[in-house]
Amino acid sequence: MTRDPLYQQILQALCGDLNGELFEACAADLLRVPYPSLAPMTGGDDGGYDGAIGTSAGSFPLLCTTDKRGPVANLRKNLATYVARRTGPKFAVVATPRPLSNGSGPLLDELLSALLRSAENKDYRQLTSLAVFSMREPNDVLLDAALDAFETYGHSTTFALAHAAPPIQTSLRLMRHSKVEIRVHAALAEWSREPKANVRNELFDEWRSAVLVARDEYEYLLDEILSSDETLAFDWALRKIEETSTSEEYRFGLWKLNGLFAKVSDRLDVERRWQLLERITLSSYYDETIAALLRGDAELFRRWVRLHLPQGEAGEYLALRPLDREIDETWERFAIAAADEGVSPDVLAEHIHEQGGRVVTGPYSSRYLELIPKFERLAAHSDERLRPAGRRGLEWARANADRELRTERAEAVRGR
Repeated sequence: MTRDPLYQQILQALCGDLNGELFEACAADLLRVPYPSLAPMTGGDDGGYDGAIGTSAGSFPLLCTTDKRGPVANLRKNLATYVARRTGPKFAVVATPRPLSNGSGPLLDELLSALLRSAENKDYRQLTSLAVFSMREPNDVLLDAALDAFETYGHSTTFALAHAAPPIQTSLRLMRHSKVEIRVHAALAEWSREPKANVRNELFDEWRSAVLVARDEYEYLLDEILSSDETLAFDWALRKIEETSTSEEYRFGLWKLNGLFAKVSDRLDVERRWQLLERITLSSYYDETIAALLRGDAELFRRWVRLHLPQGEAGEYLALRPLDREIDETWERFAIAAADEGVSPDVLAEHIHEQGGRVVTGPYSSRYLELIPKFERLAAHSDERLRPAGRRGLEWARANADRELRTERAEAVRGR
């Protein structure tokens, strides 16, 4: 074979200069298997891209380097062009004909360490951290440096970590990170990786702990995760309620989680919703959150009143606050339950102003006119304890409707 001229031509070609354009085309063809959306970008002014890999969060680049002097300088140049001209996930795929070893080795470690130490642009460090996370067995020093350099950039961080597909040991380090947001993004990425919703057994305990510290900024994935596990949903909600009492940062902050609480409550039975309700204090009270946990259940509201009513002025406020809602059948059931627990008709009548009412989109008079039939029905209610609330509400609604009608007529005369 050594005398075969064809074989000799192959050897000469392999030992000669590499055609950079052909290498880019070959790399793009090979990488289209794991990245089906990859589109080659040829030409002299490709904006730092040799290929673009499209995603819902934007495209990220394929960077090819054939520089004989080594891949580091060329890679830095391409990364600099990318981050200067493009916005997209902090992620890149690099192709080079130079052997960088299978997994880790001196040359690859040298390249990655240099990029992690780069003072030129923090995006170098971010992209390099993700490259280290994707390695099967990074050495401890390199992984420590990558964990220190890694930063979060909203939802794109979850996307980048999911695509990096860290091995188990690296994922454990990420989920034990000193920064809460990195722990959470690592957990969300584990849930998002293919096959989706299949958390690896070795990671489950750390993954669960990371999910429990997540908050509203991760709602788009948290909803899926919490809906998949009733016990996890309950423990998460309990943790958020307790944080309002133990953390100054989250005091009075439960309102930010209202959307998730509404979805979590759909997963919980009555007793678990009560276990959450009985831990609510003034610092964690929010109307919509309480409504989501009560879900119109009069017996649950009765237990709520029994818990708080004996606790002085603040307790009475908490006990009866759920009555400050729309005057409807739920209000009537709640009012009857409160009356059964000793709340007087006059006190019930103080909770007829719908403080959590809907936004008025038409003339203000229409809002009060709509309430008049409700209060007329309440004033004639079969339970006489509710009638004073109906009479007071009727007087209040009629007076306000008359006032608004006079104002609207005056404005119409003036041409407003």
